[in-house]
Amino acid sequence: MLGYLACFISGLVLGTAAVSLVSRKKKPLQEPPPPTPIPEVEESARKQEDVKALEEFFLTVRNVAEIVEKVLEETLVEIRGSTEKWIEAVEQMVEGTQGGIAQLKTTITAIVSREEEETDDLLDKSRKSATQIVDTSRAAVSRFTECSDQFLGIIQELRESRFRDFKLQVEKVLRQSNILALNAGIEAARLGAAGRGLGVIAREIQKLNKMVDESLDAIEDLVESLESRLQEFSETLEVTAQDSVKAIEQGERVLEDSLAELDQRVDSIASALSGVGGKLDEVAGNLGAVVEVFQYQDIVSQKLGNMQGVVRELSEVLDEALASLSRSEFANVREELLGRIQKLYTTQSERRHHEDATGQECVDEKRVGQVISELGENVELF
Repeated sequence: MLGYLACFISGLVLGTAAVSLVSRKKKPLQEPPPPTPIPEVEESARKQEDVKALEEFFLTVRNVAEIVEKVLEETLVEIRGSTEKWIEAVEQMVEGTQGGIAQLKTTITAIVSREEEETDDLLDKSRKSATQIVDTSRAAVSRFTECSDQFLGIIQELRESRFRDFKLQVEKVLRQSNILALNAGIEAARLGAAGRGLGVIAREIQKLNKMVDESLDAIEDLVESLESRLQEFSETLEVTAQDSVKAIEQGERVLEDSLAELDQRVDSIASALSGVGGKLDEVAGNLGAVVEVFQYQDIVSQKLGNMQGVVRELSEVLDEALASLSRSEFANVREELLGRIQKLYTTQSERRHHEDATGQECVDEKRVGQVISELGENVELF
């Protein structure tokens, strides 16, 4: 999915190239200028301005592409690193749960070997331990359901984003570019040898239009593929959530039935204890599976939300660049726009530099992420 987003953003960057040429070369078809000769000095100056504008624009496009590529590359690396961390955290939580269950087994087993007067007290301890496990399971199910809803909401937002609006905007730019190329060709033919520079520009615009048109087709295919995969993933997540909830509820029912039987059959508790121990192991396994799924979808949802914010802000900056091009002010605002784009994402090298310089960990929740305190300091979401 990250590769699709990179290709999509690259297509958008190519689309903005046509806009700069439109803002500088657009002339109406119905009112061509009167055929007056253009001095060679003015023609040379105009060519230099065109070349300089194109150099500035494509330099900016290249810088934007490098920034976007860095963001997506580091996103993929951080997701992989986070996966290893939350697996380790899940293992620790499962070990802790197994330890509690082992203690519960020990307590229950002691019922058989102790005096009859101590049986009631031991049963009470066993019931409390089992109740704590049930409450923990219910809390995990509740948290898992909430995070699943949030993640599905993020997927819905991605599906309802402005991908198709971008396509319409680029198509509009293509139409304007074609008019510009036609005007430039007419002007070049009218000027003869003096208009060869305009002829070169007209041909370059036609090449650029062809490239952008091909990019539009690729973008449309990518959007359709992305929507299809998001739909499949959301359906899979929903089924997983339902199965996890059913597994926890089944484990709770089995545990409650076992405890009720324990109260009713104190005399034959030795034979019933083995069955209770096996059910407790099943509850521990179900709890570990729920926590694992919850951590994974929580990491992915936050990472996707972070990526969506970066892409959205990048789109806004490109919109401002488009507006400045239409006013022939791009050269004046180029440095400012590029600086804003570079601040959209805190890179790994910038984080390390911050820690080396200040001695403090970089924990900007908007761009870097945060540590879940419930899982320990060794679990960083992204």
